[in-house]
Amino acid sequence: MSGTARPGLSPSALFALKLTGSVLFTVVLLGVVEIVAGLFAPPIVAREIPGDSVSRTVTYIEVNPAPLVRDVDLLWRNQPSTTRTQPVNPRAFGRDDQWTIENNSEGFRGPERTATPAGTKVLRVLCVGDSITFGFSVDQGDTYPEQLRRLLQSRYPQQRFEIINAGVPGWSWLQGLRFLDLDIERLKPDVVVIGHGTNDQLFPSRVTDDERFLRLASPATRFAQRVSGFAAETNLYRAISRLFPERPIDQPSAGCREQIVRTGSCRRVSVEQIASAVHEVYALAKAKRVDLLVANTDFVQTPAIGGVRSGVEADHVPFVDLVDQVTRLREDDENARADRLGLSRASPPQGPKEDRSVVLRVQVPDPKQEYRVDGVGYFRPDFRFAEALFDDGTHGDERAGDGVFSTTVQVPAEFSAIEYKYHQGSVDEFAAIPPLASTLGDRVLKMPGSRIGPVEVFGQSLFMVERAHPNRDGHQVISRLIADKLKDLPAFRGLVETAAGAGGARAGS
Repeated sequence: MSGTARPGLSPSALFALKLTGSVLFTVVLLGVVEIVAGLFAPPIVAREIPGDSVSRTVTYIEVNPAPLVRDVDLLWRNQPSTTRTQPVNPRAFGRDDQWTIENNSEGFRGPERTATPAGTKVLRVLCVGDSITFGFSVDQGDTYPEQLRRLLQSRYPQQRFEIINAGVPGWSWLQGLRFLDLDIERLKPDVVVIGHGTNDQLFPSRVTDDERFLRLASPATRFAQRVSGFAAETNLYRAISRLFPERPIDQPSAGCREQIVRTGSCRRVSVEQIASAVHEVYALAKAKRVDLLVANTDFVQTPAIGGVRSGVEADHVPFVDLVDQVTRLREDDENARADRLGLSRASPPQGPKEDRSVVLRVQVPDPKQEYRVDGVGYFRPDFRFAEALFDDGTHGDERAGDGVFSTTVQVPAEFSAIEYKYHQGSVDEFAAIPPLASTLGDRVLKMPGSRIGPVEVFGQSLFMVERAHPNRDGHQVISRLIADKLKDLPAFRGLVETAAGAGGARAGS
């Protein structure tokens, strides 16, 4: 044999080969781990989720009925480029309604935004808000922003409109303000319509939104949030979070302690902070020469309206009270029903506060069935009641055999409102659907004194899916009310009049 060396790989090529093999092995291993972890990370089943509303939303973002993703600037946003169809929650008696969500690539609920043709002026309305604006529990074409677009186009056919639905479920006034601060220049709206409030004030909190945003100012915190947001999309992360769930915050923050001293409780955004946020939104819109319309969308009627009114009155901001208008229409409908049936209208509270009673009345679909009502004190479950309903002229029932079942409930003086639901036999008029059961499907009646309640309809809530969210008809009312207010805004009026004039000139040429 001669001394000729055998051909072989150079050290650098051998190293590259080993490195490639190691990377491939790691990728395959991680893939296997991800698949196996998926077997141990099933969807969350119905149960009580600990923590305040922000912690629950961020921690269990994967089961939110409206697809959300974590965001280092806004805590969370709508998931871009996604479609989801699911049942309306709660399910109304005799119905099986579904609703479909279609978010575009920017996370806005609606179609992709298209470039404006040269020489065409589009009047762009940016709708900012929470689940009301988003259109929670209503189909894609039934949200108020989409109904507003169709309504404006029919009223002003010479003008082209673009309505951006930037509503995100769960957002507060501070999140809406922060979104505008980040995106108003990019989106370049002519008009901003904004409404928040329910999420700010409804549920107790352990940390204020203001403090959460201050924490995000730290580069280290923002990096950790980005990594957490990426990891949260994996089965491995979900499996670990099931095994080692995050401990809920059990002590109020400094901001919450300050609120508790002043008001006795802590909320995500205080009433004073809401007023300040309204002012900052106004200042931002004014600086960008954008018309602003503030809307009251807090159908649960929390104390947030106090801050909103304070803010709009201080700066003379155009304002539309959607809650008041829808409430009036509901009361008109209830009174008309009572008149048709020859029954007393709902009465205002009367009598001594220490001796309260309420007559609850409901028009039923099948008078041959048995009906009952049960309930609790509003946010006070220490008072409970369960009563049979009658259609025989007793227990507060006015007319026997008229299909309106009634009963009288005695309410202790310390309870200013009751929360209740009707039942046909064992069937609820509004049935909560897991995994995240609706907590707002019951009816509420204020009780500052004795009263006769409205004649309600079993399994129906006019204009509303439940107490917090309007249905398709409710969104139609909202779109009309907003359209009526928009015509008084300078930018809107100027563009529409210019388009109308140009259209008339073309028609006469």
